[in-house]
Amino acid sequence: MNIQYVSSKNLGKYLNKYCCKSEPTYVFNIAEGNQYHEHIIAKCLSSIECMFLLLGETICNSSVQKNTIEKYFAHSHNEQFNNITYPDYFKNYTLSTKRPSSSEVYRDNLNYYVIKRTFPLVVHYRHLKVKNGESFFYQQLLLTMPCRSENELLGSYTSYRERYLNLHPDFQNILQDSTNTLANESRHSLQNQFNTIITHILDNLADKITPHIADILTKQLDVLKLVPPNFSQNAMLNLPEEKYILYNTIVSNLGLLQSRKYPFFYITGSGGTGKSFITKLIIEWIKFQNKIYLLTAPTGVAAQNVGGYTIHSALRLTQSGSGYQSLAFYDLEFKRKLQAIEILIIEEVFMCNSCKRHQEDEEFYQMLEEIRFRTISDRTWAKLTEKSENYNYNQSPDLLLTTTHIVGYCETSRQINDNICNLLPINNDKYILAEAIDFLEGKRVSPNLTQIDFKLKTNMPPIVRL
Repeated sequence: MNIQYVSSKNLGKYLNKYCCKSEPTYVFNIAEGNQYHEHIIAKCLSSIECMFLLLGETICNSSVQKNTIEKYFAHSHNEQFNNITYPDYFKNYTLSTKRPSSSEVYRDNLNYYVIKRTFPLVVHYRHLKVKNGESFFYQQLLLTMPCRSENELLGSYTSYRERYLNLHPDFQNILQDSTNTLANESRHSLQNQFNTIITHILDNLADKITPHIADILTKQLDVLKLVPPNFSQNAMLNLPEEKYILYNTIVSNLGLLQSRKYPFFYITGSGGTGKSFITKLIIEWIKFQNKIYLLTAPTGVAAQNVGGYTIHSALRLTQSGSGYQSLAFYDLEFKRKLQAIEILIIEEVFMCNSCKRHQEDEEFYQMLEEIRFRTISDRTWAKLTEKSENYNYNQSPDLLLTTTHIVGYCETSRQINDNICNLLPINNDKYILAEAIDFLEGKRVSPNLTQIDFKLKTNMPPIVRL
């Protein structure tokens, strides 16, 4: 053991050098290819870097940097370099501006001296997946295909994806089989968990409800089942070329202007062209990048379709005499959460365009605004009342029981719940009362005490009569 004095100026340099210090190979009895040898070679990297590589995490943006790619493209025309790939080139050779004393020296097109390494270098590069799109296919081509230019790497194809799949036709089928297996297992597992929950609920109610009621509950709960989206790895392989280019344009350029990126993108197209699907793929990419994002939509239905929040609830908007205002101006913790968001996504953003809505149907737009901010005028009430009076109540029980009614007031939802409950069959006039069970800080409390706090967050009543 020894102690060394290190100045604060060179502390970082010293620690980095010490952490990356290789083991003294002369004290080990090792041979090429065995596990001890692999361990010693791995010690050329820092332990943290090795852990990141093993876990598949990103160490840096990429070791495949533009200048190194240009140096690879300019490698010597000597015969032994004709079939060398990018990683093999930097693994076995080093570049220098000064002529070395070594006899095995070559010159590249940039006038660098290309020197054969005594021992191969451990080459590391960014871990990418198929969901990274064009970056993944570019990397795979660069790692496996000898070339001297971008044009040679791309060939006569319109994208690196098309080029790679042409060279490896079995890649898509192998990935498809693997993905289908994982998707089926996930779907089967979720269905089993859902069935187990339903069975448990009905078993607990077996002595209180009739088989007919149990069948109705099963139907209702099955309708409420939301299966999480499963975006397979091969979704990127099956995207049409136009959507593939659109996706890659966004994920390759989305960022701050200070980083020479572009922060604003607008996806448009007619209905059914796949705008929401592209949005979901981008969200998967954002999650993979560990970025903080907020997914919003103007209406509750649109927000539900993409698994996001309405703009009003996400930003906590309230209406005042001068317009709309966010509660972030008064809630510092909420303000900090908003400031931490890196990416904002607005689904169905055209609905936010009041000018367009005014042009199409100003009256309907004004009614929506009044309902949204609970400032319904007498005229709007009259129209809503007229609509309600003309409502067709002669609907089948199954349709009524599986229909989600969107209303603005708790009292209205209570009336709808009462009407539906009155349709349910009962035995010998024996009604069932379902009472909410509320917990506060781990202790059960009476719904009468919590109703004030909960009524702002749900339109479900504390007691339902069956």
